[in-house]
Amino acid sequence: MQQQGQTPAQLFEDFVEKGDIAPLVPYSCQLCHQCTVVCPHHLELADAFLAIRQDMVQANHGHTPLKQMKGVELHQLLSRFALFCYTKKG
Repeated sequence: MQQQGQTPAQLFEDFVEKGDIAPLVPYSCQLCHQCTVVCPHHLELADAFLAIRQDMVQANHGHTPLKQMKGVELHQLLSRFALFCYTKKG
């Protein structure tokens, strides 16, 4: 939040009003829930950011909106590829 220069209230108010948020914002969240621990209102920001990420991926036809995350998509694709799986079916 500090990098964005906004409080959670300002950030989500802008998101609700404009319906748009920079993809880097929800992907900057580590989803550790530490913000909930220190938040005086116990807001579940990690859950909100995860939901925003999911909406962004769905709107982008199943792909992440960040080019920095394309390696993750490739890893997920190849991790299920038979050539790279060492387990034998029993």
